[in-house]
Amino acid sequence: MKLCTIGCGAHAHSVHGPSQRRCASQYADVELTSCCDLNPKHAASFAQKFGYARSTTDWKEMVRREKPDAICLILPPQHIADVAVPLLNEGIAILLEKPPGLTSQDLDCLIEAAQKGGGIHQVAFNRRYTPLLVEAFRTLTTEISPRDVIQIRYEMVRHNRTDPDFSVTAIHAIDAALFLARSPACSARFEFHELPHLGAGVAAATMNVVCESGTRVQCLFQPVAGVVLERVVIHAIGMTLTVDLPMWDGFDSPGYLRLWKKDQLVKVVLGNELSGVEMFELCGFYDETVAFLNCVRADRPAAPTLEDSRNSMLLMECYRKRMREFSFLSPVLV
Repeated sequence: MKLCTIGCGAHAHSVHGPSQRRCASQYADVELTSCCDLNPKHAASFAQKFGYARSTTDWKEMVRREKPDAICLILPPQHIADVAVPLLNEGIAILLEKPPGLTSQDLDCLIEAAQKGGGIHQVAFNRRYTPLLVEAFRTLTTEISPRDVIQIRYEMVRHNRTDPDFSVTAIHAIDAALFLARSPACSARFEFHELPHLGAGVAAATMNVVCESGTRVQCLFQPVAGVVLERVVIHAIGMTLTVDLPMWDGFDSPGYLRLWKKDQLVKVVLGNELSGVEMFELCGFYDETVAFLNCVRADRPAAPTLEDSRNSMLLMECYRKRMREFSFLSPVLV
């Protein structure tokens, strides 16, 4: 299986490259053929560090030359559609970095191309493959119906994130929370605490979602707090489950899952009991890459798809536009 990568920046170097190198060492059919970046030094460094045979600055020429079976597209969201649409049109299997674009219009173009080409694609929402959240999802599915989940609270905390558009980070928490809810979202409400003295667009935010199941999902976003962490609390009838996610060797690494029933602690799981100890393993990047390549190998659909990402993308756009309310029954973004 010939694998190529487009985009060899810091994120690719930190998690995707190590995941791909591990896949190539574990699966004899995985061949790291070529990687591409507009910066030739980045491309060459990526190739040398992770075992790619060649590097280039021209992704179109790379695709023509290598004829890859699969491509990992690791680009900023504003550049995803320009590169992904022609690849999807050709039916080439793609793992797309998240978010897949900046707007719902970007997403619609990508979905149209994916339908035209008919190839396998997967959006790299790595938290869906983070071992602790996979275990949380499995526990919820085994233990309780979505209708009996009362509340999901997802807290995303960062330090010194004064970038003007935090929505492209917030979508990670949004998607993970909706994934755990196991029920489509119906409506959302937002509150914003603007912090203009820290920079344009800097704000803390709260998002409250009502799901078809009746579950209330709350996401709290604190981009300029004093620590980097993500924590989830899920309350159901007679049951509470918490997950402290491992974040870049941060305070909560390697992460914890705890399950209480009827006021008794019945399960404790450490993140490194479910996977290796490297951050690309603890944070789900390796498992999502394995899942994608397994789907390419077996010629079966991967997940999550672009269509699966729609609600998360819509809520990300609501966040960016500072919308106060949104209904999925009449989805109008103004």
